Amino acid sequence: MLLQHRSSISQQAATVTGQLYLDAAFFAEPGRIGVHPNDNTATVWLRADDLAALIREHGNPVHIAEL
Repeated sequence: MLLQHRSSISQQAATVTGQLYLDAAFFAEPGRIGVHPNDNTATVWLRADDLAALIREHGNPVHIAEL
């Protein structure tokens, strides 16, 4: 019974999506954004379009906003 309960929690957690809002200025030339993967020891530079596409591929909506 405990294993079934844990499985149910895992399935519920997998369906949770977040909302991401990106400043429209990130998409202007040169169109790159620096991100820190899980910690602050390295920076990965991505095109803003590629970052938005990657996040969408994982099922999360991306909103572009004028800030």
